[in-house]
Amino acid sequence: LKSLVMATVLAVMAGVLGTVGSMTDRTIKHDSILTGQAWVTEVLYGHPERCLNAFGMPSNIFMRLLAKLSMSGLCDSRHVSAAEQLAIFLYF
Repeated sequence: LKSLVMATVLAVMAGVLGTVGSMTDRTIKHDSILTGQAWVTEVLYGHPERCLNAFGMPSNIFMRLLAKLSMSGLCDSRHVSAAEQLAIFLYF
C-alpha cells in the first residue's frame, strides 16, 4: 500500500511538472517583419481577428473612423500617414 501511494504521488508530481513546463513554452505572437504603413495594411486586410486584437475594432469600422477623422482635420504628416497615426493611437 505504501509503495502504491508513493507511486501515485510521484505520478501526480510528474504531471504537474510537465504541465508547468509546457506553460512556459511561448509562441511569438507579433512576428511581422513589416513596419509603418505596410504593417497597418497587413493588419487591416489580413485575418479579421488580427484587426480586432490590434485595434479593438473590425477593419471596416477602422476605415470609417479614419474617414471621419480625416474630414475633421487628421492628415498625413511628413513621415507618418493618417492611418498609421490612428493605428498607433488605437494600438497603445
